[in-house]
Amino acid sequence: CFFFQAEDGIRDVERSRGLGDVYKRQIIFNATPNIENDDLRLLALTSLSSCLHLCSKNFKAENEKNILMGKIIECLNSTKSEIRIKELQCIFEVVRCFYDYIGVTSLEQLAHATFNEIKREDAEDSGLQAIEVWSSISDIEIEREAKKDPNCPCRNYISTAFVALVPLLLECLKKKSAEDDDDWDLAVAAACCLSLVAEVVKDAITQPVLEFVAKNISSTEWQCRNASILAFGSILKSPQSSVMNSLVHSALPSFIKMLQDPSPQIRETTAWGFEKISEFTYEALRVPQNFISIMTVFITSLKDTPKISNHICFTLHNLAESLRSPEGQPTCLMSTVFKQVLQALWENAFRADAFADPINLAHSSFAAFTNIVQYSASDTIPSLEPVLHMLIETFSSTIKGTFANQAKKEDYQGYLCSALQPVFGKLAGKIKKEVATNFVDLLIETFKIRRNVYDEGILAMAGLIVCMGKEFIPFMPKLGPYLTFALTNTEDTTLCRVAVGCVGDLSRACEEQTAQFLPQIVPSLMEILKNSETDRSLKLRIITTLGDLALATSKLYEPYIHDTLEMLKSAAGLSLLPPPDDDTEFPMYIKNLKES
Repeated sequence: CFFFQAEDGIRDVERSRGLGDVYKRQIIFNATPNIENDDLRLLALTSLSSCLHLCSKNFKAENEKNILMGKIIECLNSTKSEIRIKELQCIFEVVRCFYDYIGVTSLEQLAHATFNEIKREDAEDSGLQAIEVWSSISDIEIEREAKKDPNCPCRNYISTAFVALVPLLLECLKKKSAEDDDDWDLAVAAACCLSLVAEVVKDAITQPVLEFVAKNISSTEWQCRNASILAFGSILKSPQSSVMNSLVHSALPSFIKMLQDPSPQIRETTAWGFEKISEFTYEALRVPQNFISIMTVFITSLKDTPKISNHICFTLHNLAESLRSPEGQPTCLMSTVFKQVLQALWENAFRADAFADPINLAHSSFAAFTNIVQYSASDTIPSLEPVLHMLIETFSSTIKGTFANQAKKEDYQGYLCSALQPVFGKLAGKIKKEVATNFVDLLIETFKIRRNVYDEGILAMAGLIVCMGKEFIPFMPKLGPYLTFALTNTEDTTLCRVAVGCVGDLSRACEEQTAQFLPQIVPSLMEILKNSETDRSLKLRIITTLGDLALATSKLYEPYIHDTLEMLKSAAGLSLLPPPDDDTEFPMYIKNLKES
């Protein structure tokens, strides 16, 4: 009965406190080992998990809290894994709802119970749930440390449990099965939890993890080598960057070797480790003598299994931006391998298993390809003209029926258009009119075949606008109606946002000549602003774009001044309204609205 009350969201505790306490006591009694009926215990634990949020009165009273926690933890003595999992879900709810009231005594009980569950050799599901408890505590403490709210202080439970928790998590990293293809297992859960713990304790995590790595990285057992990489990669985000950069530099020879390990599990985890390095501690990869050997191995590893190749793609995607040339410099490290990497990624995007579920290797390959072009140095520009022709020819083949993978041709059309955008940008002023005309005709053909406009196509159009400037104007009679359609398609927020960005590019590239298109563009933008269902961030983007249009067209924007001012007046009135109680993002929206 109380279970259904809890599910219905009963909040009137004062009205039902006496009866509610009776229900809670009965539920707890039915959950304890005194009850031999396992089905009844499971039902009681399910009910308890659902109504724990109504137990704040009990948790605020020290004696009642200790009794309640004792009874909850007592259930973990069951031999039935289903009962222990339900019990751990109850503990998870306690942490989520009553973090402030756990205290030292209950923390010790909680730690003892969850640690024992993690150590069990025959119960991975309950071990996963036990690790989730500590991940939840870490999440809460990370959030509280970030907010620094004196009314919600961090209780430092992770720091208290750190000495016992970290070695336990490190040992769990070894529990990886060679036959297990599941992405979420005890080892991965422990790595995620270790990463969160590292964010809480910061530099304190370094010593125990490095000792573990040193002990296991050269082991003859692949599980131990795998665990050492998982441990190292899991803490890269948290300690001081100067410390980690030095450690990464020292570890690189081992990592390069392990990316060529006979074990596919080791290669996959090492590829994941390199992805983390590229994200958080890439400075060690800037060293020229390291870079060439690393990139050579990366190019080879792209041909490995889809999971390994996918990690390498994301690593290259991150490095493209991290290793870009300093402002004013004509070259960068990536220039030394620019052609080779692009060619390897291109071949990778079209391999037979490019769409092997759940990995979309075609997408990640093109994402890396696009980013490398986007952040390439000026000395690579001569290499981009053949890249442009290759992209357009392949785009053409998806329309003419000569493309090898007809089932995925629309996916590839999107990827190719995304890649064309930065290529157009890099070749500004260098593209021949016949090349541009050919691409525009092909793009319109895809719109017609699909009977729809897709956002990557508009992105490519925006790139061509930036590339050609005012010379793009002759193409607007053909492409303008598709841009207007994209602007009016507010149900597709992504497409509409890309179209608004394209209008901004048009105004900056074509300046006063944009005025001839204002009758189609401005009313469409105004209609989006009037729509109460329109995404707020999109509205902010539109206001900025209207400013770009007004600045570009000067006096020619005059017919739209009245409507624009009325819109701005309406927007300004929002700042006078009290923020809705249930809308935490409203104050930031108003701040951004004023800036727009």
